[in-house]
Amino acid sequence: MPIRADEILDWALKNRGQNSYTPVGHTTYAQSLAEYKDEQRELCARRARRSLELEAEKIQAEERKKRKKVEHKERLKEGLSRAKRVKQALQVLNALSPSERLQTLSNNEFPLEAVSMDMIDIEALKNLSEEELRKLLDRIDRRKGAWGSIGKFISGILERK
Repeated sequence: MPIRADEILDWALKNRGQNSYTPVGHTTYAQSLAEYKDEQRELCARRARRSLELEAEKIQAEERKKRKKVEHKERLKEGLSRAKRVKQALQVLNALSPSERLQTLSNNEFPLEAVSMDMIDIEALKNLSEEELRKLLDRIDRRKGAWGSIGKFISGILERK
């Protein structure tokens, strides 16, 4: 009886007892047909809002992905540029005498990790001034490994001076 469906549903909602599942086949807390229709409208509105939110999140995710891709390409370009500069600086350092090389390393911001230990002459450290030794020691800071050993050697030289 489709004509009386609303009337029957209203009666069933008012007389269902404590069962929140009947008569509509899913959980509802409505006590009348009007409340049930309001509840369904709110549910539809909530679903529509969530659908819009998901669409916006999807667009934001795509934008983030594009931005990350562009940033990654920029980082790669910067890395290649930096590698080129380091290579040129290493060629310049290699052309210098051991003492000049250490003086240059103490005075500029060239990354120490890029310098091969073959290029460092421990004996040339003794020829540097106290100021240059301190600068180089400051640059070495708390590094470990080969540079840490050189830092200890410099500390020993400075203690003796």
